[in-house]
Amino acid sequence: MKSFVHSLNRILYILSALLILLVTLMIISDVVGRGVFNAPLTGTVETVSNIIVVIAFLQVSYSIQTGGMFHSTILLDVLPAPARRLLVALGELTGAAVFLCMVYASWEPTLHAWKIGEYYGGGDFRFPVYPVRSVLVFCCGLAAVNYLLRALAAILGETPDDDTVEV
Repeated sequence: MKSFVHSLNRILYILSALLILLVTLMIISDVVGRGVFNAPLTGTVETVSNIIVVIAFLQVSYSIQTGGMFHSTILLDVLPAPARRLLVALGELTGAAVFLCMVYASWEPTLHAWKIGEYYGGGDFRFPVYPVRSVLVFCCGLAAVNYLLRALAAILGETPDDDTVEV
């Protein structure tokens, strides 16, 4: 399970890098088209604004896995190992709870968006929002799984996959 989740995290991280490249190319095309040919790329604003959100959420799980989220160890440094493991586990469980709350809060709006075929923008171009909402729900769920794996590792006294917190 753990190796599957870690592989999925890496795949999503690579996908986010490819989306960054796509967004960059879109913006360059829009600027060149607007400035040189007086013909901007239709839908750039709607597409880029939604893809940026997707990019951020695609990277969350990998950041959690690799310890890229903010950690403060000032209290952990003075605690004995059992208390340190417990405190780290509680912190990781709190992270899981936050992302599970986001899944819960986003679930119904995502289903509704699919039901009505929600779009963003108007005029010549409308960007479908329902896939974006689905990516956010999925990535928040995956983030919670990553935090739960880290909490389990802390409880068992295992070293996390990153070097940020010694348990």
